[in-house]
Amino acid sequence: IEVAKGIATITVKDNGIGFHKSILNRNPAGLGLNNISARTDLLKGNIYLDAMPGKGVDYLIEIPI
Repeated sequence: IEVAKGIATITVKDNGIGFHKSILNRNPAGLGLNNISARTDLLKGNIYLDAMPGKGVDYLIEIPI
């Protein structure tokens, strides 16, 4: 976790199976991603992710403090 200019930044790297980001537009996200999104929204933050099949997912979460 890093804090700068009133924003806490959380970076998480997942080396799991990954997925195509395009499926997020067609299908609801899984329970884990829905949970992360809901908690980030509750804190008025933003979540960014970079995903690729076979390469896992990198999450960047920014929360104003």
